[in-house]
Amino acid sequence: ELAARPELPGAAYLLIEMLYYGQDLALLDRLPADLVFVALEPETLATRLTPWLESAPHWEKADETTLVAPALETVCGGRAYLGKRGSIGVLLRR
Repeated sequence: ELAARPELPGAAYLLIEMLYYGQDLALLDRLPADLVFVALEPETLATRLTPWLESAPHWEKADETTLVAPALETVCGGRAYLGKRGSIGVLLRR
């Protein structure tokens, strides 16, 4: 929706868990901002965003930081485990 409405310019956009669902990453080209902060799980970053950035003529990775480290948590009173993949924040600059 942001990409379709250029009348909503911003200095930066924050996209959290918005790029997990197979969207064409070229949609970032249509955002009316030169800074985009995305938060992704490490696997999605490695398999989708990083390869795309290597061939994207208009975007570069300005910074990257771990937002949430991967973890294994107990649930059900310690009878089961839940793996959490973690999250990495990436600042993209046009």
